[in-house]
Amino acid sequence: MMSKKLNNPHDVFFKASFSRIDLVKNFFENYLPDDIKALIEFEKLKMEDNTFIDQELKDFYSDILYQTEIKGKKAYLYFLFEHKSYDDKWTILQILNYMLNIWLKTKDNSKSSSLPVIIPILFYNGENSKNIKKSFGEYFRNKEQFTRFLPLFEVLFYDFSLKSNMKIIGDYKLQYVLKLMKMIKSKHVKLIYKEITDYIINLAEINEEIVFQGIKYIFEAQDEFDLESIIELIEKKGYKEGEIIMTMADKLRQEGRQEGRQEGIREELIDTVALLLNKKLNLRDKKIDGKIKSLDIDKLRKIRDNIFEICSVDDLDKYVN
Repeated sequence: MMSKKLNNPHDVFFKASFSRIDLVKNFFENYLPDDIKALIEFEKLKMEDNTFIDQELKDFYSDILYQTEIKGKKAYLYFLFEHKSYDDKWTILQILNYMLNIWLKTKDNSKSSSLPVIIPILFYNGENSKNIKKSFGEYFRNKEQFTRFLPLFEVLFYDFSLKSNMKIIGDYKLQYVLKLMKMIKSKHVKLIYKEITDYIINLAEINEEIVFQGIKYIFEAQDEFDLESIIELIEKKGYKEGEIIMTMADKLRQEGRQEGRQEGIREELIDTVALLLNKKLNLRDKKIDGKIKSLDIDKLRKIRDNIFEICSVDDLDKYVN
């Protein structure tokens, strides 16, 4: 039995790939503008364990925040990954909101009177990028006389949608990830299989975790999935790496069983927490019910274990947010 399809495979693959320091460093080295790249201390890159996406937007956006240093001072590189099926003209406004949240969090955790530089990166994988704004100033008409009152920042925009002409560069791991992200919405699934097989065949040393994440991504995001076709493409070229794919098929099945068990635990916790909160606070708020249903196992357990300390909605927010 294969694993149950994920609601958001794009988010899972993006985070699995771009949480790798080696891969994200290679991305920065190949795609950042030279003047910015020259200032960043790549050896001090560190991923932050935070997300700033609003709950209701998590089906359309993913984000990753990296801390680094610029001229000896703390700075951030903020990835926003957009994979909507329609254009959203307000994406840059959302980025401003997320940047503000980063600054507020930094302020609360620092004694410094200054704020860190944030370089916003919009990683686009939607259907059509023509209407996507690249700077906050594009929202305003007749702004020339009022520029001193406006936050006129730009984003670094990278279009890896299916129709994009952006050149894919970097080491083979990065190219493999970017090509899969670019092609995942293609109706020609055999072209996607070819990217998997080319990666396996052309590398002297295969990174099995990256290959597995790619295969899992295809399985989760595509209605059609045929492992045998991938194995056949490899073996036609005289390679025996089809065995690697079969091993990964077994891993997918095992993961499916584990995910099924975990989902059962989570659903039981949701029912328990909802019952306890309704009894304790007499809550019948659909918005709060929606938030509870979106929580992971760890947060649900914290609410359950601290139920006697939760006396108001504000108390609950400390565990939900």
